[in-house]
This record gives sequence, structure tokens and C-alpha cells, in this order.
Amino acid sequence: MYNKNLLHYIVVTGILVKDGKYLIVKRADWEKAFPGRWTVPGGKLEVLDYALREKDTPH
Repeated sequence: MYNKNLLHYIVVTGILVKDGKYLIVKRADWEKAFPGRWTVPGGKLEVLDYALREKDTPH
């Protein structure tokens, strides 16, 4: 049974630098964590998308 309270988040972020400039993005105002704050680009894996997806590699 799926219980989001027992799972970890899988996230990734990146720091992009070009010509001495850094790319930063503003989080949406509706986000639960740090709404409206500036941060580096990133995202998270949705657990059910991963768990229910057909595997593309043999085991």
C-alpha cells in the first residue's frame, strides 16, 4: 500500500554558470515548500509515476 509518509523524496538540482552569471528561478507562490523564493533549477520524481511505470530494462 502506498504511504507517502514512509517514502523519501528523490530530487535533483543544478547550478548553471555561463560567463560568470548564474541561472536562478523563482518558485511558484502555490508551492508548499518555500513559495515565492528564489532558488537553483531542479525538480523531484513523483513516486507513483516511477512505481507504476513499466520498466525499460531487464532484471
